[in-house]
Amino acid sequence: MKIANTLITIPKKLWGYPMKTKNQSTLTPLITGPATPVSSAYEIVTALVLCLLLMMLSGCAVLNPTMPIQIPIDLSKAGSVAEAEFWIPADDSIELCLYFFVNDQPGDSKRLFEVLDPDNNSGITIPLKVQIKKKGNSEIEKLWLDKIYSNKTRPGTGVHYYYRIIDYLTIKPGNYRLRIENMQSFPQLAQNKIEVRAYYLRRK
Repeated sequence: MKIANTLITIPKKLWGYPMKTKNQSTLTPLITGPATPVSSAYEIVTALVLCLLLMMLSGCAVLNPTMPIQIPIDLSKAGSVAEAEFWIPADDSIELCLYFFVNDQPGDSKRLFEVLDPDNNSGITIPLKVQIKKKGNSEIEKLWLDKIYSNKTRPGTGVHYYYRIIDYLTIKPGNYRLRIENMQSFPQLAQNKIEVRAYYLRRK
């Protein structure tokens, strides 16, 4: 875990010394002798707060990975794989999707829609092998889902992207690993960013 190079300056008053004033040439300790239980407790709390602050500044994740999942996949090459781990805290439903992003080339939005539109003669069917494994208490992974999808749903439309729904899944609490493999190459998608995404459906 990398800690961000952030310098946090702690006023010396917090550590038992007053701040230096214009009329003071030296710092005079406020406490002499052994630290009292109150000051020791104060220092412990201060140290814990600083640790939490450093973790926030460094962007460290302290929770299990959870939704939403957003991972890239290259559909222009057969055999490309996208993987992610996620945590489900309670009985839930998730939506598994493919997102196709329009590039900055003129006319790409229309071209991409025609590639994805199942009503178009050139509309593509994307075969995907989807596996979801659940981790047990002994960290042994049990196969929860192993299915090949022939994805040819009509694409939904967003701002500068299209999406296809792969499946809706009802899932129990636990830690899971998702693996999606593209089984066919689609060179017409080589210039587009594509992501596998998963979202909660019932989470409030």
